[in-house]
Amino acid sequence: MKKMISLLLVGFLFSSCEEEEIGLGTGKFYVAGWEYSGPGVKIENEDCAAGNIVSVALEEKDIYLFVFNMPEAASGSFRVGSRSDGTCALKIGIKHGAKNYYSLSGTLTKTGARKYNYIITMYSDFSDDFYTSQGEGSY
Repeated sequence: MKKMISLLLVGFLFSSCEEEEIGLGTGKFYVAGWEYSGPGVKIENEDCAAGNIVSVALEEKDIYLFVFNMPEAASGSFRVGSRSDGTCALKIGIKHGAKNYYSLSGTLTKTGARKYNYIITMYSDFSDDFYTSQGEGSY
């Protein structure tokens, strides 16, 4: 059931988003002992007034990092919440094939207008374990 809800959530989020034509950045992230890197893009989120989604995608491997509602500020530290914090809260999700990871708590730091890093605690839809994830990127 969780898997189906997760897939529906990803589909819903992208049904109302448009990718900006600004160019690509790069991103790198770690979760569950694995390191991934790929291109980073900004996607407008029409559901939240000040919200944008930043994605690092490895499409050929079905691996994605999503930063939902990336702050517009060029600098500062921001609290990363969980899915229960509402649609327009700052959250981070990772899709790893059939496995999904969701932010529980942590911090995202903007180090420039389009640069960020984060360290968070995540949970998954396939186990009761918690995971530490960290990453950095540009978009």
